[in-house]
Amino acid sequence: MSAVIGRKPKVALTRGHDPSTPGKRSFDGKLREWAFNDDMAARLNKHLLFNGIDVLLTIPTGGADALPDINTHNGYLNRKARIAKINAWKPDLEIEFHANACGTNWNSGRGQILYIAASKRGTDSEKFINVLRKYMRSVAGTGSITPDRGFGYKNFDIVNGVKAPCCLIEHAFMTNHEDVALLLSDVQRDKWAEAEARAVCEWFAIPFKNYKNVVTPPKPPKPPVPKMPTLKRGMVNNDDVRKLQNAINKFIADKKNWLDVDGDFGELTEQALIAVQKALLPSSPLGVADQATWDKLLA
Repeated sequence: MSAVIGRKPKVALTRGHDPSTPGKRSFDGKLREWAFNDDMAARLNKHLLFNGIDVLLTIPTGGADALPDINTHNGYLNRKARIAKINAWKPDLEIEFHANACGTNWNSGRGQILYIAASKRGTDSEKFINVLRKYMRSVAGTGSITPDRGFGYKNFDIVNGVKAPCCLIEHAFMTNHEDVALLLSDVQRDKWAEAEARAVCEWFAIPFKNYKNVVTPPKPPKPPVPKMPTLKRGMVNNDDVRKLQNAINKFIADKKNWLDVDGDFGELTEQALIAVQKALLPSSPLGVADQATWDKLLA
């Protein structure tokens, strides 16, 4: 664990490659790795923000980078610039998203693999990846779910260049039919994102809360409209008429046309009441404030 004291933990999320990187797609074209990486970062981002963790998206999800003039490739930060941006932000953790591939045709290679840089063997990067693997294994297995292939050590540019504890996740293989189905699955992506979020929360000693489980309580019902007297033209200096005039004014957009709240049920009050009744209660006796009219006006 790596509890952060006195501030929010900071996690950088990196999507591997960019939309124009050649070949990063399934053989049938249904899956593009950039789109998958981008979506996974967005899903994990929601979880982390909900759990009070600050997030740096090295490229904002769904769009070009905010710094297109710095060492870019087609508007997206290249790897050296991403490393510099991450290190300048000084995160407590960095995670890079990928989908794997092998061979030049569909094949049986499957599984999720986690990587850290060989240069970071025995460091907090390896400690974190063991926490992450515990949760990633919970959404992997045999059969229709891609197997857990453990973790390895490779000096990929970003995990080797980022100073903070970091790792790279190869979620499944774009070169295997079953794995492509998983990579395209909204349900499986949610499982991966939740597993990753749980690992991050455990690393920072934060109790995990799933934003999808938050239920907004229904609004309490409005109290029933009380029994009101029937009002009609001719009543003067009447408190219930004042209530009626106030209620009618709420339906008049232009304040210049509001009724004087004087308690006198005269011609202007009658005309205004009829206009509201025609809009809301055409079946009510026009010009008479009966209980049905009160129910609409005070609802």
